Order: sequence, then C-alpha cells, then structure tokens
Amino acid sequence: MTLLVLFYLQKKQDTHFAQKRQPIQQHSAELTTTVSSPIVLHFIQLTADRLVQTGASTIIAQNASNNQVYQWDAWNCHASFESAGAVQGSDPTRAASYRAFGIQIANWLLAHDDANNDGDPGWGLPYAWDAFSSNDNPANQEYAVQDGQVSYCLLNAYQQTHDPKYLKVVKAVMDDYIQYWHAYTTSVDPACNDCGYFYYSTAPQDFGHFVKNINTWMGAVAAELYAITGDAFYKIIAQQTLNSELWEVNVKQNVGYLGWNDPSNHSHTMDSHMVVEMWGLQRIAKYLGLSQDGNVLAALHTLEVAWQNCGETCSNSQDPPFLYCLYAPFDKSLQAQCEQYILSHPSGPPAYPLPIVLVGVVEGLPAWSSSIPTTPSPPVTPTS
Repeated sequence: MTLLVLFYLQKKQDTHFAQKRQPIQQHSAELTTTVSSPIVLHFIQLTADRLVQTGASTIIAQNASNNQVYQWDAWNCHASFESAGAVQGSDPTRAASYRAFGIQIANWLLAHDDANNDGDPGWGLPYAWDAFSSNDNPANQEYAVQDGQVSYCLLNAYQQTHDPKYLKVVKAVMDDYIQYWHAYTTSVDPACNDCGYFYYSTAPQDFGHFVKNINTWMGAVAAELYAITGDAFYKIIAQQTLNSELWEVNVKQNVGYLGWNDPSNHSHTMDSHMVVEMWGLQRIAKYLGLSQDGNVLAALHTLEVAWQNCGETCSNSQDPPFLYCLYAPFDKSLQAQCEQYILSHPSGPPAYPLPIVLVGVVEGLPAWSSSIPTTPSPPVTPTS
C-alpha cells in the first residue's frame, strides 16, 4: 500500500469532505467549458492523449487478452468522452481526437451487445463465472455490472454525438433487464417502502441475489435515461433503486458488499466496491434532483466513514485516487492528494486505473482550481 493511500486512510474520523460535498453539475460529457486548472489539463493530456496514441483497436485487443474487454473498454470510453467534453471549449482539436477514440470504443461495444446470441441485449464476461457457489454461468452471460458500465459509455456517446443508435441500445438493455430481472418491494423486503433491486445477472440461478454497487450502477443508468428522455418510467425505476440503497444504509446500517436480504449474506463484509456504490448513489441523486437531500447525504456520509475505517480491504489501487479526485474540488487536502497521484504517473502506457481516476477528476469540474503549472502539449492523432 502506498504512503499516499496510508496518509489518506489516517483521516478515519475526518468528515470534512463529506460535509462540504456539493452536487456535481451535470453529466461530464455535456461540459463545454474551459479547464481553468493546469493540473487537470495536465492529467487530461497525460491520460487521454495516451489512450488516443495507443489506439482504440490496440486497447480493445489488450483488454480482451485480460478477459476484461467490456468493463475496461467502458472505462476507457468514459475517460475519453468526458475529457472531450471538458476541453471542447478550450481545445476543440484535442476534444475531437478524444471523441473519435470514444466513438470507436462505443461502436465496438455496440456491435457486441449479444455475444452469447440469446436474443437479450447486454454484456458480460467472456468466460464462465460462478459468483454465489451455485451453477456456473456460461461465458458471455449478461451481468448488471457490465450492462451498467457499458450503458454509461453509450450514454456518453449519445451526449457527445446525438446519434440515436446509442440511446436506442441503452433503452433496450434497460427495458429488458427491468422486464425480467428486477425485484420489487416484496422481493427485497416488506419493510422497504417502494424499493427495487436489479439482480446480479440475467441467469435464473442469480435471481434473488442483491449486490448493492451493481444496483446503484443500473439505477444511475435509469436515472440518466429519465434525464435524457423525460420518460417517467425510468424515473420510477431510479427512485425505487435509490429507496433500496437508502434503506440498506440508513435503516439497516448495511455498508457491506451484499444487500441485507441476499441469501448468501451472513457477515455483511465490506470491500472495495463501496467506492462504485457511492459514485452510483451520487449519480442517481444528481439526475433525480436530490443531491442535497438529507437522506442521500446521510447515506453517503455513512458509506464514506465506513470506507475510510475499512483500510486495505476496501482499497483497490484505483479506488482511493478515484474517490479523492472526485471530491477534490470541495476539499483542499483531497485536491493535494489527487494532484500528487497525477504527478506520480508522468509516463508509460495508459494503465487500467488511470482512466478510472480521470473520470473522477473530470466529473469534479468545473470547480477545480490549482496553481501548479504545466506546459500544454500539442494535440495527438489517433493510431487506429
């Protein structure tokens, strides 16, 4: 564990950044503002330029060799589109190269939305997987987490290009999952008022399994679909998902990986997925106009404190930088740590954590400010 992460985790009882939290302004792919912070501009150039230089086809092939093709491609997609939105006003040439890279990734994902040819749109793992010690799910089984990650990429693509093909597929994926694999109040818990949960996968053996971070992923997609389309149906699904998360955290005090009533949940163990859970919760609230709701803020505070106290068990290498870069605009100490992380990665290939942290940085715009100088580099040309 790095000294940087250790320093952060010493703030176990520090609620400073939780109290200062402000709503993120909008979906970052929509931003067309000048990046005033040199350190943010530096990091966008550092990471997004390297993605473009490496080339979309090369990155897709690399991710496929690691058996993480859909979710890692999705994060690269997020990073490139959101960076394009962030620099559009100040550097349209660079923004265009980022956008072109993101479109290549998005189109590849679009062309592989039913890899198992079962007629259900969605994405999964290219290998068999057994998450709950039941029967193995076959390769390319659709999973809620991959559906959520890729859908967010495609919504980024839609926001940047206004091409309806991206929105059409996301709606099809969401509508299919809701129709067959979504639990309502009586299946979650009779005491959970107007609640909803997305099951872990579309496989029958995973029905009734509740995983909190996956639920917030899919709930955030539903919330953004509502914000884009105005369709009240998606608002209802997003609100039910939010209700489940608030019930889990504020009522049951469950900060673990699994939902309270998951049949395999006996210890409510915490792990690094808490970071994505917090991000998803914040995004649902943002699109429903509830970022400053007291129940939402209370749940985020509870999760943050639990994550800080959890230590290494809850910290993959990318998680702490993602979280404190996301909140850096509202807390100078976290901004310093985010900047230190950025400056400690001056060269090399675009390793997996970097696009994730870039999303955290860009989604904190436009509130960043920094005096650290950097020298802008010339725009890059995609290699594929």
